[in-house]
Amino acid sequence: AVFFNGQKAAQSFRRFVSPGLVSALSRRMEVLPSTSPAHASVRFEEKLVRWRAALSSAGVEVRAV
Repeated sequence: AVFFNGQKAAQSFRRFVSPGLVSALSRRMEVLPSTSPAHASVRFEEKLVRWRAALSSAGVEVRAV
């Protein structure tokens, strides 16, 4: 799985990286809310829930902080 930290990261990946990677197209790609405080349209708690769920679904052990 490939997770992006916001739309800009996903756009940059599609523009600069994925054209040269055939294998990237077969992977699950998911845009998650940016962790930047400058993008406060999504509350921190919601970002945390979404990031934890995405990582957990990819088999990454997520521990409480």
